[in-house]
Amino acid sequence: MNKIENIDNLISKFLSGNALPEEAMLLEDWKNENPTNKLYFLDCENIFKTNKNQSNIENIDDAKAWVKITEAINKEASVKQLQTKKVAYLRIAASLAFVISIGVIIAYMLNKDITQQLSYSTTNKTKFVKLNDSTQINLLSNSKLVVDQNFGIKNRIVHLKGNADFTVTHKDELPFIVDAGGFFIKDIGTKFSVRLSLDTDTVYVNVDEGVVLLFDSLGAELEIKASEKAIYIRSKKQIINTTEIKSNNAILKFDNTTLKEVVLKLNSTYKTIIVLQNTQLNNCTITTTFTSEDINTIITVITETLGLSFEKTNSGYLIKGKTCQP
Repeated sequence: MNKIENIDNLISKFLSGNALPEEAMLLEDWKNENPTNKLYFLDCENIFKTNKNQSNIENIDDAKAWVKITEAINKEASVKQLQTKKVAYLRIAASLAFVISIGVIIAYMLNKDITQQLSYSTTNKTKFVKLNDSTQINLLSNSKLVVDQNFGIKNRIVHLKGNADFTVTHKDELPFIVDAGGFFIKDIGTKFSVRLSLDTDTVYVNVDEGVVLLFDSLGAELEIKASEKAIYIRSKKQIINTTEIKSNNAILKFDNTTLKEVVLKLNSTYKTIIVLQNTQLNNCTITTTFTSEDINTIITVITETLGLSFEKTNSGYLIKGKTCQP
């Protein structure tokens, strides 16, 4: 603070009027050395005046007065130091809060990116997807695939809405499972395809290589292997193996279409004769899509969906039933 030995004693003598002329000049020079010295002197002077005004003693002991001044100065210095430390702590806390906030934002963005990476959608074009277990998926148009958040850790489940072809990397400890909305396809060393849409009641599964286990939440179960195929009728919770039925390349889409119109279309496409046993069945309606399916599979799906039955005739099929199920 200064080059003068015991500057506090010199200030005390000056304020109490006991300083010699040369001491007063020395103090003046010290005050003018820098602004800090001058501020220190002014603080001392203010404290001295305050203590002097508040004192009721007519004869003030200079030494005792200065002790009070020194104590006051030290107290004020302690307060300033405490305030300085408090400001420093607040700055550190603010810095930590800022760092933590940045960390939270980064973590959120990373999680957001991960979430985006685990969901795949298509519109008019197909998309090739390769999962971290090397499973390859060809996601067809207007379809969506969501990978379970625990994929590769606790399970290997993917959720499918639409159509996709799968080439699965087999793992006994974590089987690959496709959730097709309450209907499940479990890999047992497999290459297979799944066809479904939101506006149809039927899920089609075709196995190219290996074996799959088909099951639903109610316990229906069927195992099919390479070159076999099956259908699952949602409304009936029924799995049907259609392996022995020959396929057709026709693509038929029915949207709330009457059974009478469906029969006319099928008779024309498959060159067969389908007859409704009861004319009340003409106005039954069905919404579904058939892609490259054989006529026997189509008849099975229609009758199962509407709560009817059928029998094979010499010329085609007879669909039987009094009323159709809604």
